[in-house]
Amino acid sequence: MTGERMIPLLPCSSIDEIADFAGALGFTVTYRQVRPNPYLALRREDIELHYFGIEGFRPENSYGTCLVIAPDPKRLFDAFADGLRFRYGRLPLSGFPRITRPRRRKNADGFTGFSLVDPGGNWIRVTAGQADDDAPPGAPTGRLARALQDAVVLGDSHGDVDQAATRRGPARCWRASTPSTCRSRTGRRRPARSRPWPSSGPRPGISTPATSAPSVRPAGGDQEARRCRSI
Repeated sequence: MTGERMIPLLPCSSIDEIADFAGALGFTVTYRQVRPNPYLALRREDIELHYFGIEGFRPENSYGTCLVIAPDPKRLFDAFADGLRFRYGRLPLSGFPRITRPRRRKNADGFTGFSLVDPGGNWIRVTAGQADDDAPPGAPTGRLARALQDAVVLGDSHGDVDQAATRRGPARCWRASTPSTCRSRTGRRRPARSRPWPSSGPRPGISTPATSAPSVRPAGGDQEARRCRSI
């Protein structure tokens, strides 16, 4: 059979808040009801989204998501961004709602995409239907390039900005246990996760008392030291 359609049904705390947000993106309301249960149907060209209201629902607790395959994600992003700037006076990049910028993602075969997080905390993930014409051939070989690709996946796809910024692939680093804050995938600020220092070796800022024992250089010590410095 042909002609079937599948429409995502996403939770929210207020269908009126969703309708205001969606209107800024160019969606029109095709159906709305308040009783017995809040329900909202939206449409923008070939994109359809339906929402149901839950009293007391919190966006940071939402696992709702859907995928939009677009022929030109960059053009759709520009349209969404213009509407969001007009409605909110700026491009919301944190909290609820928010949007991420288009980037190529290695977990999507290198296709360009971005994510739109609505006021209900649902992730509307937009991806290209085909690879970019200007995409560089082959996979990156440098450690920095691979680390940046991992950071894009964690920051844009998972919303984990803390992990994206501090611990990526082979370029792992130890962070001091000084309390700080960051934004999680929920958009709320939370204490950053700290990692303990390795059990061996002195910690930064802590001097090691000198000893009177003479230093002994093992055989092959110079070669081992050069190898350690190259890691």
